[in-house]
Amino acid sequence: MKDIKEYKTHTQQGILLNANEMSDNLSSSILKEIQEKIVNLDFNRYPDNDCIRLREAYSALLNVQIENVLAGNGSDQILGLLIGYFLKKGKTLLTLDPDFSMYDYYCGTYDANLLKYPTRDDGSFDVENFIRYAIDNKVDMILFSNPNNPTGFLLTNEEIKVLLKQLNTIPVVIDEAYAEFAKESATELIDQFDNLYITRTLSKAYALAGARVGFLVSNEKNIKQIHKANVPYVLNCVSQMIAMITLKHVEEFRNRIESIKKKRDELIHSNYKSIHIYDSQANFVKVKCKDLKKMYAYFDKNNVIVRKYEGKDYFRLTIGNDQEYKLIKNIFDQYEKEV
Repeated sequence: MKDIKEYKTHTQQGILLNANEMSDNLSSSILKEIQEKIVNLDFNRYPDNDCIRLREAYSALLNVQIENVLAGNGSDQILGLLIGYFLKKGKTLLTLDPDFSMYDYYCGTYDANLLKYPTRDDGSFDVENFIRYAIDNKVDMILFSNPNNPTGFLLTNEEIKVLLKQLNTIPVVIDEAYAEFAKESATELIDQFDNLYITRTLSKAYALAGARVGFLVSNEKNIKQIHKANVPYVLNCVSQMIAMITLKHVEEFRNRIESIKKKRDELIHSNYKSIHIYDSQANFVKVKCKDLKKMYAYFDKNNVIVRKYEGKDYFRLTIGNDQEYKLIKNIFDQYEKEV
């Protein structure tokens, strides 16, 4: 029996600042367009297996070619596909500690070994030491989120280039679930490095967590190979249609993204003495404080749900809408006065 680490899904009641979702739903105009289009779908037919129109829309957004993009049922499904493609029993995956716990889950399902490279408190790490660690341990695949979940730390493209060059025989998968909130993306490197694979999603910045739409971005040769291993008809016609409509309204989401980044940076630079808010390039922040129990009591009182980590002295907080942000600021202000 394989030792599979179960992934714990998130609480879905209360003021949800625990799963890094977009706090507000799609706008009424987008919802209306979806309602008008859904009646024309052929539910009796299988969906477009190649997701042509969706890939056209997303590749245009990223300024890459359609041949550089593969669509999937959320980036989680793409991550599972890649781990299954590159790993098997006895093979080794290298990731960071801490990082997204779904990597542990998929590694377990394929009975592969998992190594975790410890990072600093802010999520940063020495790239050259990481490279040596990968070589010394003869790893078969590297996977990490960038920006990092849960710290928000961003490895720069220059650092990623160094990693890709020195580990050019090892597939390097970068999970860019939060890239829209960051200052740069590695997608501009896909034609420079054959070992680079990037996963993306519409769950975070584009408010489509419920539709489960994700992508793999890589060079054309890699995409052709991975496509052969992908599940047929992996993305249903409803999700494809919703995603295509949503991507027609990119400017609306850019405004939302900028608003979240502004609130995030304001919170990071708040002058709290008893609360440490780490720098972040994502739509969330890592937070430490002197008395977690007291902070959690404030959250409970206000029905706020944050991401807690068992045995850790920090929590992760999603940057929500304006109303939620004001509530968090009030909670932090009250906590600061009492501690």
